[in-house]
Amino acid sequence: MSDGLKQAQKALGRGDADEALVLLWNALEPVRITGDRGALRTIEQLATEIARAGDEAQQRDAKRLLEALGASVPQDEPLRPATARVEAEVEAEVEAEVGAEVERGGEEVETEEAAPEAAAPRGLRLGPIIWFLALLAFLLFNLLSEGRG
Repeated sequence: MSDGLKQAQKALGRGDADEALVLLWNALEPVRITGDRGALRTIEQLATEIARAGDEAQQRDAKRLLEALGASVPQDEPLRPATARVEAEVEAEVEAEVGAEVERGGEEVETEEAAPEAAAPRGLRLGPIIWFLALLAFLLFNLLSEGRG
């Protein structure tokens, strides 16, 4: 369990529902991102307790928290980390681009989206080395010509 949830439990144990709500709201997004079902259940339990025992404003805030919690995790869908959803979307876009390239007759298109491995640097690059050697040759030539003159 995260440190924020522990602090929220302690605050609720002291009777400070406002502090507990703030801590629960702050813990919600990181828990969603990691996909931690246990922490989500803990947030739900604490918010439910505040919704039952808190004053009117605290009850409203706790209900909003419960609604946000319910909207983030459908009960019939297995919980996956948020990054898994993003990675799946990126893979789908790459597959769609490859499919579109095949439909165009298989012509190769040199873009970073179509060929990400072509954009990645491979091994040692010669451009900077050549510029360095040219500069070094120029300096040596100037030094040698001054020594003769």
